[in-house]
Amino acid sequence: MGDANTRVLALLNGEADIIERLEPEQHDTLNTKPDVRVNRTVSTENKYLHFRCNKAPFNDVRLRMAACNAIDRSVITEVLGAAGHASSSYVSSVKLGGQDIPNYPKYDPANCQKLLAEAGFAKGKGLPELEYITSTGFYPKTKEYGEVITAMLQEQGFNVKLTVLETAAWLDVVDRQKSAKSFAVHFGPYSWRAQKS
Repeated sequence: MGDANTRVLALLNGEADIIERLEPEQHDTLNTKPDVRVNRTVSTENKYLHFRCNKAPFNDVRLRMAACNAIDRSVITEVLGAAGHASSSYVSSVKLGGQDIPNYPKYDPANCQKLLAEAGFAKGKGLPELEYITSTGFYPKTKEYGEVITAMLQEQGFNVKLTVLETAAWLDVVDRQKSAKSFAVHFGPYSWRAQKS
């Protein structure tokens, strides 16, 4: 079920015994139900910022790092609330190989501007329009943190437009790699699972 509300209703109506990927508000509501048990755990999923590295402009590592330096993950974790936390690894901590990585990219607007200038796009001037494609309903708060990430990138000079799609449409676009200028983002490796007692 691609929508969190549908998953919760299915649980409450007895159509599902276990659901996952709850919105933070749903977690709070389900916790008040005596016949529902809610478990919060670190997920095996990390959410990534995906770039088309084989095509300009993101074939230049400086632009990818500039984008990373433009994003303040602490703001995203505020949006996610208890549904996520910032990771300093490319692999979830519950998977084999999941460990903090030294020099993991951090929010650094000054370095973002330095890298943009070095790549020939001072203050983002000359960058093509980029499309940030994300889904809604499947993972918690994707639309909300997509808006935050888009605003942060725009503040640093990236010409980004946000496209929010239903899960099936998003998967179709990602699978077909429709746009050479696109990138997709997700974040926050916490998952909730709820089940009827």
